[in-house]
Amino acid sequence: MAGLIGIRGLALTFTRDGTRTKVLEGLDLDIASGEFLAIVGASGVGKSTLLRVIADLVRPSEGTVTVSPPSRDAAPTPWCSRMRGCCPGGASSTTLPSASKS
Repeated sequence: MAGLIGIRGLALTFTRDGTRTKVLEGLDLDIASGEFLAIVGASGVGKSTLLRVIADLVRPSEGTVTVSPPSRDAAPTPWCSRMRGCCPGGASSTTLPSASKS
């Protein structure tokens, strides 16, 4: 992963009342430091769920999300100090494993 955020093989399935709903499947994405990205789509397709996975509020069923701190030259952002593993001064990257046990 060369970017600020790297997503590999991301999948997320919810189970409610015995019914499984696949929300995300097979997502690979790199977001570079300083890159502007818009996530668009119809209601209910998983945009907010993807952001929750990136913020480590929801564990993916499969795949990994890696969040690396920005370079020392990058301008600080309001959310940076709140995200785990995204601290000024070059903290090491954080990889969030899927919830499934291998």
